[in-house]
Amino acid sequence: MIRTPGTNAAAATVLDGYEMNRQGKAGQALGISLVSGLVGGLFGLVMLGLVDRAVGARGAGFHAAGLFCLGRARLSVIASLSQGSVLKGLMAASSAA
Repeated sequence: MIRTPGTNAAAATVLDGYEMNRQGKAGQALGISLVSGLVGGLFGLVMLGLVDRAVGARGAGFHAAGLFCLGRARLSVIASLSQGSVLKGLMAASSAA
């Protein structure tokens, strides 16, 4: 409501929420934010429940050679995204593990 996001995820909400607050619709803005967060969270939970078993069964079939290729692909992606910065690469590698 004061045009300062509390988290990175709230940055998009700030744009509309602040304008609605200026128009006197702060309660409506908070309600919309609450409902959209609830719907998004429930949708993500349902999708995780539906996809989890299929992805887990597929991943359990990897052997040593497949896991090696998967690890090598992960390192290639990390190296390309780090753009020459060792610190960025280490941070990406530690969060991906």
